[in-house]
Amino acid sequence: MGADARVEALMLHWEEGQANGQPPTAEELCRDCPELREEVARRIAALQAVYRFLDTNAPSLNTKPGPWPDTVSKDSAAPPSPWPDVPGHEILDELGRGGMGVVYKARHLALNRVVALKMILSGAH
Repeated sequence: MGADARVEALMLHWEEGQANGQPPTAEELCRDCPELREEVARRIAALQAVYRFLDTNAPSLNTKPGPWPDTVSKDSAAPPSPWPDVPGHEILDELGRGGMGVVYKARHLALNRVVALKMILSGAH
């Protein structure tokens, strides 16, 4: 197994620990392969930065959000969404917009994970 494949396998272990609330450190992950520690530490730092950016007071990455209190009733019709319908995703917020595109904070439904979706502006956008 090459170094890239070993780093990917170690990062999968880190993500499993992150999902369980106990992410291992790069030192713990690379106990048997110290030559990979620097790359694993760099990738962990990058992922942690992304999680901090995406998870601004949002529910846990492993739970589906429920309706907010006093905002959803069974009798009221849902207002039309200002965001596009993206199959397999639930748009949560708009993170930014530029001259050519827009970035949304979304939940990938199959993976139950918060992601960033970048879309080129066209049509109804």
